[in-house]
Amino acid sequence: MADPNLKIKPVKQDNKIVLALECKTSDNKWMTIGCLQPKTVVCGQDTLKLDIFTPKIEWQDYVKKGRSIVLTGSEGVARIKTGVFFKSQDILRVETRVTFSRPVRLEMAKDILSLSDFSIDNSWTPHQTPLHEMVIGDMAFRSPVVMVQNGKNVLGIIPNLKTLKNKRVIPAAMTFSERSKEISFGCVPYRLSANTYFDHNDNDTIDIPRSTVSYSYFIYFKNNCRKNEGYRNIVRRMWQLNFPTQSKKMSAQKTTFEKYTGYAFEHSLKKLRENKKIIPIHLALQTAFGMAISSKRKNEPIPGEVKKIIKKAVSSPQENGLFKVMHKNGKWLNGSAFPDMPPQYRDEAVRLADLSNVCYLLCRYYNEIEKKQEILDFVVAYAERLTLLQKDGGHIPAWVKFATGKSLRFCAKSAETSVHTIFLSELIKIKPEKKYLSCARRAVNFIIRKIYSTGRWEDTELFYTTSPQWKYKKPKRKDTIQNNFSVSVIAIRNAADALLKLYNLTGTPRYLAYGEKIIDQLSLYQQIWQPPFIPLQCFGGFAAMSTDIQWSDSVQSLSAKTYFDYYKQTGRGELFSRGIAALRASYVLMNCPENENLISQLDDMGKIDKGYIFPYCFPSIHKQKINLPEFDELNWIAGQTLSVTEEILREYGDLYVDTKRQRAFGINGVKVKKVESDLAGLAVYGEELLGKARGISVKTDTGISFRAKIKKASLFEVQV
Repeated sequence: MADPNLKIKPVKQDNKIVLALECKTSDNKWMTIGCLQPKTVVCGQDTLKLDIFTPKIEWQDYVKKGRSIVLTGSEGVARIKTGVFFKSQDILRVETRVTFSRPVRLEMAKDILSLSDFSIDNSWTPHQTPLHEMVIGDMAFRSPVVMVQNGKNVLGIIPNLKTLKNKRVIPAAMTFSERSKEISFGCVPYRLSANTYFDHNDNDTIDIPRSTVSYSYFIYFKNNCRKNEGYRNIVRRMWQLNFPTQSKKMSAQKTTFEKYTGYAFEHSLKKLRENKKIIPIHLALQTAFGMAISSKRKNEPIPGEVKKIIKKAVSSPQENGLFKVMHKNGKWLNGSAFPDMPPQYRDEAVRLADLSNVCYLLCRYYNEIEKKQEILDFVVAYAERLTLLQKDGGHIPAWVKFATGKSLRFCAKSAETSVHTIFLSELIKIKPEKKYLSCARRAVNFIIRKIYSTGRWEDTELFYTTSPQWKYKKPKRKDTIQNNFSVSVIAIRNAADALLKLYNLTGTPRYLAYGEKIIDQLSLYQQIWQPPFIPLQCFGGFAAMSTDIQWSDSVQSLSAKTYFDYYKQTGRGELFSRGIAALRASYVLMNCPENENLISQLDDMGKIDKGYIFPYCFPSIHKQKINLPEFDELNWIAGQTLSVTEEILREYGDLYVDTKRQRAFGINGVKVKKVESDLAGLAVYGEELLGKARGISVKTDTGISFRAKIKKASLFEVQV
């Protein structure tokens, strides 16, 4: 093993022992950054929780075993034993067991790391805690870590997810305070607050019998990181720790993507055929486009309902380029699909991101399906107005008054600006105007300077969905404990997509470099394990934001294609693997016969259409049954997922072979075992994992495409 970057040193303080944590700097010098000590608060089940009845459970002795240390201590009914082990050069593994000789009432059993000698330049946590009684509950542990960075040095506390999955007797929780410079992790009972935050007060306890409570975590340290980019090292390290275990399983995908998309197609067709009272055109268009490319792939005629949506979109009344996206009872309305928006937004304004999404999809339809002049005229008229709405700093306001185009204050300088670059990058392929390119460049420069550099990933969804605004959650306001902004995950994904599209258009290396940094931030919100409190497959899915407990949010399908496309430009295999996991997770919440685990959760939800995809789920503290949102007529997630899947299958196939890098990836229910180079080219060895004999589409980076037959649940070889 290489020389470690971390050292621990037992230090005697009065009648207890604490662990001093030392780290090696980039110039090979050791520095003390803080100390670690346990904190356990218990009392007898038949006594008051007063100091005189509360044992002080501390480390009192230690034994060195090579590079490892075992610390022990006892008082009254409790004994503590903690092992600190060197896992690798950059990681220590800490395991603590607290044993009680009789039943007790436990408030907490955790370790606290005080960073007294570590200045914090920036930090990241998986969940916000704007009040002192709040904790980061394990129900927000998608890619859990509390990370702090000082200059080129980054430190992270990473829960041991294997231990948490198998030994979660008591909920686990973390805390972080930038002001006090403390990080904690351990067993902490908490209460859920409106599907948004986690509270722990001193009366939040749990009765446990005569038994042992255990928790485990990793301490990660890396020197010589890039300033403010230590999160990139940590997110890759967490993937390395967890992916080998998860990659052995295929349980998230129950059938072929062709079967899934068939369900999604039929559900989407039904939605388009029904005469809905409210049609959000920006959402319906995604469905229509997905159905169009699906029909094209199968050499089938495009349904007339698709063409009707295209026609309806371009018939929206335009005034100076602006138009409306909400159609209700035969009338066009201002506003968007956010019913809780204030009246001045709902009744008088339009959201420019929705308009740009409409025009982006119309451009895609024009480029890939049918070149109709009315589509081009419509999007160009909007683009002309959009460029005029851009401000000096490069940002484009989120909301404007429809009648005048006057900017409104809400999210005026926000991450929503990314969406306009996505649209303009597509329009430039049709109409390469310099002013469109200039507008797109200025927009992403604003994202780089003002959004990425500050971490202010804010958009409308962040404040008007399941986690609404309140006193401590408002635009431009940081968490008062952690000193970080609230984060919308879709805003990060849109920015990554915008930068990559502009890079592909211009070849400017700066856009790809920053896009990679942003997609690594996106990865911080991807689910990298299977928690014990959600009875559905979670690996690969996504959080929605840093202020609620949604799992498997619909952003996962959009993120899948973004990951694939970044791999193509960077060659980072991790990104392709993340994309596969995200795509498979996108169908876990689909109501279909193959998803038996989900069907068992729907007993009391009434009739749910086959092919319907729930936009997210909530875990439940007290029962194994998850909480699902009510059936929503405005939900077009099936269409979005259909669209993304069809794009991926069209471009990457069921098995993608990168001949230049001599790699291959199994996407659609197949797994690649190895890739070997021989005189004939590349031999790809894999395994069929869905138990279906079938033909698979093989595509390569050079444009070669062919079909190969494979047997069910068997090994196969494909020559490229």
